[in-house]
Amino acid sequence: MPHALSFDRFEIRPDERLLLENGTPVALGARAFDLLLCLVVHHDRIVTKDEAMQSAWPGRVVEENNLSVQVSALRKVIGSTVIATIPGRGYRFAMPVTGFPAPPAVPRALPRQDIQFTASGSGHRLAYAISGSGYPIVRAPHWLTHLEADWQTPVWRPLLAELSSRYRLVRFDQSGTGLSDPSTDPVSLDSLVDELAAVVDAAGLDRFALLGMSQGAAVSIRYAARHPGRVSHLVLCGGYVRGSLTRSPGPRTRQMVDALCEIVRGGWGIDNSAYRQIFTTQFFPGASREQMEGFNRLERASSSPERAAQLMKAFSEIDASGDLGSIRCPTLVFHTRQDARIDFEEGRFIASGIDAARLVPLEGLNHFPLEGDAAYDLMLEAIGAFIPAAGKAVPRAP
Repeated sequence: MPHALSFDRFEIRPDERLLLENGTPVALGARAFDLLLCLVVHHDRIVTKDEAMQSAWPGRVVEENNLSVQVSALRKVIGSTVIATIPGRGYRFAMPVTGFPAPPAVPRALPRQDIQFTASGSGHRLAYAISGSGYPIVRAPHWLTHLEADWQTPVWRPLLAELSSRYRLVRFDQSGTGLSDPSTDPVSLDSLVDELAAVVDAAGLDRFALLGMSQGAAVSIRYAARHPGRVSHLVLCGGYVRGSLTRSPGPRTRQMVDALCEIVRGGWGIDNSAYRQIFTTQFFPGASREQMEGFNRLERASSSPERAAQLMKAFSEIDASGDLGSIRCPTLVFHTRQDARIDFEEGRFIASGIDAARLVPLEGLNHFPLEGDAAYDLMLEAIGAFIPAAGKAVPRAP
């Protein structure tokens, strides 16, 4: 770190623990100084409340109102608009800083997840995990997941850390994938909805927000339509309610689906990742090399080739469009305009079919925004403003 960091009329000298205003020392408490230094050093990103508290009270657990007191003290000294509050996430230093290169990114430590099992209606054991605390948010199942491997991949790790820092996050592996029992049973939209129902009941959730990504959007929509009193909020990202054979029926689409399923069956399990890379490139064409390699490994770890192909075939035939008109909870729909996997029109179709749904178009190439995408921060800020803060009660729908 350099000798001095500058912003506006202020200068921070970390080694001397001094804050100067136009060259004159400013009286600042030790906690406030450490907090300011943390915000300035990480001015290129949002600093979470946990990070901010650890910077001022390292190794200690303190009440959040102590942090608010220090932020208020800093605003009185350097200006009320310099430290911006990002609802549900933390703070951002809203002023250019000079005097040093951007700090290297440090992966956030993930909270502990509690993995448990429950029986599905078909008798298979479903693995589900709970992490974080606060208002519950449930991630509906999509193509391939693995409760443990998801924590490690750079594709999902940042999102799981963000959600777990604010909410009580519940995730599960659908039957035949991840830590759930192996299965070759037929897959349908209704069977996936039944698995979701079994998990939320086992987790003791009465009312919760539901996050549906990709195929998880159709599962979420059908569950919310059937259980309107339990779903308080719907967040859908890169979602569809009509599978490819439903959206575009015909021999050409059928040939494409069959060809992709055969690629999975024939090449999924071998060491050469070229076969899995076909799907990674479709999902995340704008990903970094590290993110792509991580998703390639996740695909192989999450499912057998046969089950992956079976799920792909089933998802191509789903249709939850008839459930859209039954949704009564507030709904937020994210979709990237250049999504190569699911056309933006499907996101617009979903939002237009749900009363009072809000469509948030995102810029980017990836099926879901990844950390490093401009759309990633936009999506998280919108979710933080949409779903209630930790511990805040949400009235039951009439």
